Amino acid sequence: MDWDKMLKVARIPMIVLLILQMLSFVTLAHQSSYYSYLFLPVILLSYILPAFIYLYTGYSAVKNCNLKLGEAALTGALMSAALTITSTIVAIGAYYSAAVDLASSSIIILAFSIFGLITGTIFNGFLAIIGGLISQWLTKKIEVKRNHLLIAGGVLLVILISLVIIFFIIFYFDTIPNYRASTLQCTFPAGFTCVTNVLYTNGSLYLWVGQGTGHTIRVRGVTCTQNTSPDFTTNGNVLWANLYNITMPSGSQAKLADPTNSNISITCSDASGKPMTDQTIGAIYTGRIYINYTETDTGLTRIVVGTYNTKYEP
Repeated sequence: MDWDKMLKVARIPMIVLLILQMLSFVTLAHQSSYYSYLFLPVILLSYILPAFIYLYTGYSAVKNCNLKLGEAALTGALMSAALTITSTIVAIGAYYSAAVDLASSSIIILAFSIFGLITGTIFNGFLAIIGGLISQWLTKKIEVKRNHLLIAGGVLLVILISLVIIFFIIFYFDTIPNYRASTLQCTFPAGFTCVTNVLYTNGSLYLWVGQGTGHTIRVRGVTCTQNTSPDFTTNGNVLWANLYNITMPSGSQAKLADPTNSNISITCSDASGKPMTDQTIGAIYTGRIYINYTETDTGLTRIVVGTYNTKYEP
Protein backbone atom coordinates (compact mmCIF):
# COMPACT_ATOMS: atom_id res chain seq x y z
CA MET A 1 0.00 0.00 0.00
CA ASP A 2 1.32 3.43 -0.98
CA TRP A 3 0.06 5.39 2.03
CA ASP A 4 1.72 8.63 0.97
CA LYS A 5 -0.14 8.69 -2.35
CA MET A 6 -3.38 7.62 -0.66
CA LEU A 7 -3.05 10.50 1.81
CA LYS A 8 -2.26 12.92 -0.99
CA VAL A 9 -5.28 11.94 -3.08
CA ALA A 10 -7.62 12.03 -0.06
CA ARG A 11 -6.54 15.38 1.38
CA ILE A 12 -8.64 17.84 -0.64
CA PRO A 13 -11.73 15.57 -1.01
CA MET A 14 -11.67 15.01 2.75
CA ILE A 15 -11.65 18.75 3.46
CA VAL A 16 -14.59 19.26 1.09
CA LEU A 17 -16.50 16.38 2.68
CA LEU A 18 -15.97 17.82 6.16
CA ILE A 19 -17.31 21.20 4.99
CA LEU A 20 -20.36 19.52 3.44
CA GLN A 21 -20.89 17.54 6.65
CA MET A 22 -20.87 20.71 8.76
CA LEU A 23 -23.27 22.42 6.34
CA SER A 24 -25.64 19.45 6.50
CA PHE A 25 -25.57 19.57 10.33
CA VAL A 26 -26.42 23.28 10.25
CA THR A 27 -29.26 22.59 7.82
CA LEU A 28 -30.62 19.74 9.93
CA ALA A 29 -30.55 21.98 12.99
CA HIS A 30 -33.26 24.12 11.34
CA GLN A 31 -35.15 21.25 9.85
CA SER A 32 -37.78 21.04 12.60
CA SER A 33 -39.12 24.47 11.69
CA TYR A 34 -38.45 24.46 7.95
CA TYR A 35 -38.46 20.77 7.14
CA SER A 36 -40.29 20.86 3.82
CA TYR A 37 -38.16 23.32 1.91
CA LEU A 38 -34.87 22.28 3.54
CA PHE A 39 -35.38 18.67 2.47
CA LEU A 40 -33.69 19.23 -0.91
CA PRO A 41 -30.46 20.82 0.39
CA VAL A 42 -30.19 18.18 3.15
CA ILE A 43 -30.31 15.39 0.52
CA LEU A 44 -27.90 17.33 -1.71
CA LEU A 45 -25.35 17.97 1.06
CA SER A 46 -25.62 14.59 2.77
CA TYR A 47 -25.79 12.15 -0.14
CA ILE A 48 -25.54 13.42 -3.72
CA LEU A 49 -22.47 15.66 -3.57
CA PRO A 50 -20.48 13.26 -1.31
CA ALA A 51 -21.20 10.42 -3.75
CA PHE A 52 -19.63 12.41 -6.59
CA ILE A 53 -16.66 13.26 -4.37
CA TYR A 54 -16.00 9.58 -3.61
CA LEU A 55 -16.26 8.81 -7.31
CA TYR A 56 -13.74 11.56 -8.05
CA THR A 57 -11.44 10.31 -5.29
CA GLY A 58 -11.26 6.86 -6.91
CA TYR A 59 -10.86 8.43 -10.33
CA SER A 60 -8.02 10.68 -9.16
CA ALA A 61 -6.34 7.86 -7.22
CA VAL A 62 -6.01 5.72 -10.34
CA LYS A 63 -5.43 8.43 -12.94
CA ASN A 64 -3.25 10.97 -11.12
CA CYS A 65 -1.50 8.85 -8.49
CA ASN A 66 -1.33 5.52 -10.35
CA LEU A 67 -2.87 3.64 -7.43
CA LYS A 68 -4.46 0.24 -7.82
CA LEU A 69 -8.23 -0.25 -7.55
CA GLY A 70 -7.83 -1.85 -4.12
CA GLU A 71 -5.90 1.16 -2.86
CA ALA A 72 -8.52 3.50 -4.30
CA ALA A 73 -11.26 1.53 -2.52
CA LEU A 74 -9.35 1.60 0.78
CA THR A 75 -8.88 5.37 0.43
CA GLY A 76 -12.61 5.89 0.03
CA ALA A 77 -13.40 3.53 2.91
CA LEU A 78 -10.98 5.27 5.30
CA MET A 79 -12.39 8.69 4.35
CA SER A 80 -15.89 7.42 5.10
CA ALA A 81 -14.80 5.98 8.45
CA ALA A 82 -13.20 9.30 9.44
CA LEU A 83 -16.41 11.18 8.59
CA THR A 84 -18.47 8.72 10.64
CA ILE A 85 -16.25 9.38 13.63
CA THR A 86 -16.57 13.16 13.28
CA SER A 87 -20.36 12.94 12.91
CA THR A 88 -20.51 10.80 16.07
CA ILE A 89 -18.51 13.40 17.98
CA VAL A 90 -20.83 16.16 16.75
CA ALA A 91 -23.91 14.12 17.72
CA ILE A 92 -22.57 13.57 21.23
CA GLY A 93 -21.84 17.28 21.50
CA ALA A 94 -25.36 18.14 20.35
CA TYR A 95 -26.91 15.80 22.93
CA TYR A 96 -24.70 17.24 25.64
CA SER A 97 -25.50 20.89 24.78
CA ALA A 98 -29.20 20.04 24.72
CA ALA A 99 -28.92 18.67 28.26
CA VAL A 100 -29.98 15.20 27.15
CA ASP A 101 -29.11 12.24 29.38
CA LEU A 102 -26.14 10.79 27.54
CA ALA A 103 -26.37 7.52 29.45
CA SER A 104 -29.80 6.79 27.98
CA SER A 105 -28.78 7.97 24.50
CA SER A 106 -25.35 6.32 24.26
CA ILE A 107 -26.73 3.01 22.97
CA ILE A 108 -28.61 4.76 20.15
CA ILE A 109 -25.57 6.86 19.22
CA LEU A 110 -23.30 3.80 19.28
CA ALA A 111 -25.72 1.72 17.19
CA PHE A 112 -26.05 4.38 14.50
CA SER A 113 -22.28 4.96 14.51
CA ILE A 114 -21.51 1.26 13.99
CA PHE A 115 -24.17 0.99 11.29
CA GLY A 116 -22.84 4.07 9.53
CA LEU A 117 -19.25 2.86 9.87
CA ILE A 118 -19.99 -0.51 8.26
CA THR A 119 -22.36 0.56 5.51
CA GLY A 120 -20.52 3.80 4.77
CA THR A 121 -17.10 2.22 4.36
CA ILE A 122 -18.47 -0.51 2.10
CA PHE A 123 -20.61 1.77 -0.06
CA ASN A 124 -18.14 4.64 -0.39
CA GLY A 125 -15.25 2.26 -0.98
CA PHE A 126 -17.35 0.77 -3.78
CA LEU A 127 -17.93 4.26 -5.22
CA ALA A 128 -14.16 4.84 -5.20
CA ILE A 129 -13.70 1.58 -7.13
CA ILE A 130 -16.24 2.75 -9.71
CA GLY A 131 -14.33 6.03 -10.01
CA GLY A 132 -11.11 4.08 -10.57
CA LEU A 133 -12.77 1.91 -13.22
CA ILE A 134 -14.06 5.01 -14.97
CA SER A 135 -10.51 6.38 -15.00
CA GLN A 136 -9.19 3.17 -16.56
CA TRP A 137 -11.97 3.09 -19.12
CA LEU A 138 -11.53 6.74 -20.08
CA THR A 139 -7.80 6.29 -20.49
CA LYS A 140 -8.51 3.83 -23.30
CA LYS A 141 -11.58 5.55 -24.73
CA ILE A 142 -10.87 9.22 -24.06
CA GLU A 143 -10.59 10.25 -27.69
CA VAL A 144 -13.71 8.39 -28.77
CA LYS A 145 -15.85 9.44 -25.81
CA ARG A 146 -14.74 13.07 -25.39
CA ASN A 147 -17.81 14.48 -27.11
CA HIS A 148 -20.08 12.21 -25.09
CA LEU A 149 -18.49 13.46 -21.89
CA LEU A 150 -19.01 17.07 -22.91
CA ILE A 151 -22.68 16.38 -23.58
CA ALA A 152 -23.10 14.53 -20.27
CA GLY A 153 -21.35 17.36 -18.42
CA GLY A 154 -23.64 19.90 -20.04
CA VAL A 155 -26.72 17.91 -19.07
CA LEU A 156 -25.48 17.55 -15.49
CA LEU A 157 -24.80 21.30 -15.30
CA VAL A 158 -28.34 22.06 -16.51
CA ILE A 159 -29.80 19.69 -13.89
CA LEU A 160 -27.80 21.28 -11.07
CA ILE A 161 -28.78 24.81 -12.15
CA SER A 162 -32.42 23.73 -12.35
CA LEU A 163 -32.30 22.33 -8.81
CA VAL A 164 -30.81 25.58 -7.52
CA ILE A 165 -33.50 27.63 -9.29
CA ILE A 166 -36.28 25.42 -7.92
CA PHE A 167 -34.94 25.71 -4.39
CA PHE A 168 -34.61 29.49 -4.77
CA ILE A 169 -38.21 29.81 -5.96
CA ILE A 170 -39.56 27.65 -3.13
CA PHE A 171 -37.50 29.42 -0.46
CA TYR A 172 -37.99 33.04 -1.44
CA PHE A 173 -41.19 33.30 -3.40
CA ASP A 174 -43.38 30.72 -1.69
CA THR A 175 -44.54 29.44 -5.07
CA ILE A 176 -45.66 26.07 -3.70
CA PRO A 177 -47.96 26.70 -0.71
CA ASN A 178 -47.64 23.19 0.73
CA TYR A 179 -43.93 23.73 1.31
CA ARG A 180 -44.69 26.58 3.69
CA ALA A 181 -47.88 25.23 5.20
CA SER A 182 -46.09 22.90 7.58
CA THR A 183 -44.07 25.82 9.02
CA LEU A 184 -47.11 27.90 10.01
CA GLN A 185 -47.85 27.63 13.70
CA CYS A 186 -49.31 29.37 16.70
CA THR A 187 -48.36 27.29 19.72
CA PHE A 188 -48.06 27.85 23.47
CA PRO A 189 -46.71 25.71 26.31
CA ALA A 190 -49.06 23.34 28.15
CA GLY A 191 -52.03 25.17 29.65
CA PHE A 192 -52.63 27.54 26.75
CA THR A 193 -54.07 26.94 23.28
CA CYS A 194 -54.09 29.17 20.22
CA VAL A 195 -57.70 28.83 19.03
CA THR A 196 -57.87 31.37 16.20
CA ASN A 197 -55.35 33.85 14.84
CA VAL A 198 -55.06 36.26 11.93
CA LEU A 199 -52.19 38.63 11.16
CA TYR A 200 -53.19 41.41 8.79
CA THR A 201 -50.90 43.20 6.34
CA ASN A 202 -50.94 46.33 8.50
CA GLY A 203 -49.45 44.30 11.36
CA SER A 204 -52.66 44.08 13.40
CA LEU A 205 -53.26 40.82 15.24
CA TYR A 206 -56.55 38.99 15.86
CA LEU A 207 -56.14 36.29 18.52
CA TRP A 208 -58.39 33.90 20.46
CA VAL A 209 -56.70 31.86 23.21
CA GLY A 210 -57.91 29.06 25.47
CA GLN A 211 -56.45 28.38 28.90
CA GLY A 212 -56.49 25.26 31.07
CA THR A 213 -53.97 26.04 33.78
CA GLY A 214 -56.27 24.96 36.59
CA HIS A 215 -56.47 28.56 37.84
CA THR A 216 -58.67 31.51 37.05
CA ILE A 217 -56.32 34.04 35.52
CA ARG A 218 -56.43 37.76 34.84
CA VAL A 219 -54.71 38.55 31.52
CA ARG A 220 -52.98 41.91 31.78
CA GLY A 221 -51.37 42.20 28.37
CA VAL A 222 -50.35 40.58 25.08
CA THR A 223 -47.40 41.42 22.86
CA CYS A 224 -46.45 40.11 19.42
CA THR A 225 -42.78 40.68 18.55
CA GLN A 226 -39.61 39.24 17.06
CA ASN A 227 -37.65 40.34 20.13
CA THR A 228 -36.27 37.27 21.89
CA SER A 229 -34.03 38.92 24.49
CA PRO A 230 -34.50 37.60 28.08
CA ASP A 231 -35.25 41.02 29.57
CA PHE A 232 -38.20 41.49 27.24
CA THR A 233 -40.36 39.30 29.48
CA THR A 234 -40.49 41.95 32.21
CA ASN A 235 -44.03 43.00 33.03
CA GLY A 236 -43.60 46.51 31.70
CA ASN A 237 -43.18 45.25 28.14
CA VAL A 238 -46.30 43.07 28.12
CA LEU A 239 -49.15 45.29 29.35
CA TRP A 240 -52.29 46.60 27.71
CA ALA A 241 -52.92 50.32 27.75
CA ASN A 242 -54.86 51.82 30.66
CA LEU A 243 -54.18 48.71 32.81
CA TYR A 244 -56.93 46.85 30.92
CA ASN A 245 -57.37 43.17 31.85
CA ILE A 246 -59.49 40.14 30.93
CA THR A 247 -60.48 37.43 33.43
CA MET A 248 -60.43 33.83 32.14
CA PRO A 249 -61.60 30.84 34.22
CA SER A 250 -59.71 27.61 33.62
CA GLY A 251 -61.21 25.82 30.60
CA SER A 252 -62.44 29.01 28.95
CA GLN A 253 -61.50 30.90 25.81
CA ALA A 254 -61.13 34.64 25.27
CA LYS A 255 -60.29 37.14 22.58
CA LEU A 256 -56.95 38.65 23.56
CA ALA A 257 -56.20 40.72 20.46
CA ASP A 258 -58.65 42.54 18.17
CA PRO A 259 -57.90 45.44 15.81
CA THR A 260 -61.44 46.77 16.30
CA ASN A 261 -61.10 47.02 20.10
CA SER A 262 -58.74 49.78 21.18
CA ASN A 263 -58.22 48.15 24.59
CA ILE A 264 -56.70 44.99 23.10
CA SER A 265 -55.44 46.27 19.75
CA ILE A 266 -52.05 44.64 19.14
CA THR A 267 -49.59 45.32 16.31
CA CYS A 268 -46.82 42.79 15.70
CA SER A 269 -43.34 44.30 15.59
CA ASP A 270 -39.80 43.41 14.58
CA ALA A 271 -36.96 42.81 17.04
CA SER A 272 -36.36 46.56 17.45
CA GLY A 273 -40.01 47.25 18.25
CA LYS A 274 -40.89 48.73 14.86
CA PRO A 275 -44.48 47.86 13.81
CA MET A 276 -44.68 45.47 10.86
CA THR A 277 -46.95 47.66 8.72
CA ASP A 278 -47.46 47.64 4.93
CA GLN A 279 -46.59 43.98 4.50
CA THR A 280 -47.16 41.80 1.45
CA ILE A 281 -50.06 39.34 1.39
CA GLY A 282 -48.69 35.82 1.87
CA ALA A 283 -45.34 36.94 3.29
CA ILE A 284 -44.17 35.07 6.39
CA TYR A 285 -43.94 36.58 9.86
CA THR A 286 -41.89 34.67 12.43
CA GLY A 287 -41.98 35.87 16.02
CA ARG A 288 -43.34 35.27 19.48
CA ILE A 289 -46.53 36.06 21.38
CA TYR A 290 -46.12 36.99 25.05
CA ILE A 291 -49.12 36.74 27.38
CA ASN A 292 -48.84 38.41 30.80
CA TYR A 293 -51.29 37.04 33.37
CA THR A 294 -51.90 36.75 37.12
CA GLU A 295 -53.42 33.75 38.90
CA THR A 296 -56.29 35.19 40.93
CA ASP A 297 -56.09 32.56 43.69
CA THR A 298 -52.32 32.63 44.25
CA GLY A 299 -51.51 36.16 43.12
CA LEU A 300 -48.58 34.86 41.08
CA THR A 301 -47.83 36.78 37.89
CA ARG A 302 -46.43 34.85 34.94
CA ILE A 303 -45.59 35.43 31.29
CA VAL A 304 -46.18 32.61 28.82
CA VAL A 305 -44.34 32.70 25.50
CA GLY A 306 -45.78 31.23 22.31
CA THR A 307 -44.19 30.55 18.92
CA TYR A 308 -45.86 32.43 16.09
CA ASN A 309 -45.17 31.70 12.42
CA THR A 310 -47.90 32.85 10.06
CA LYS A 311 -48.74 34.51 6.75
CA TYR A 312 -49.99 38.05 6.37
CA GLU A 313 -53.61 38.22 5.28
CA PRO A 314 -55.58 41.09 3.71
